[in-house]
Amino acid sequence: MHVLMMALYAAIAATVLAAVEPGAETTRERVIHGLKTFGYFLGIGLLLSWILYPVPW
Repeated sequence: MHVLMMALYAAIAATVLAAVEPGAETTRERVIHGLKTFGYFLGIGLLLSWILYPVPW
């Protein structure tokens, strides 16, 4: 459930960030920026969870 919520947040945030990207002039550039941002959100989140899993809090 946590991964699903993280993916939902990443999708919403990537959509907003792609829509307001000042450097993108075409729709294709906005879509590419949004997909990269979505991938970064998920990748970094999964990487951090994998690194922090064995840490005994």
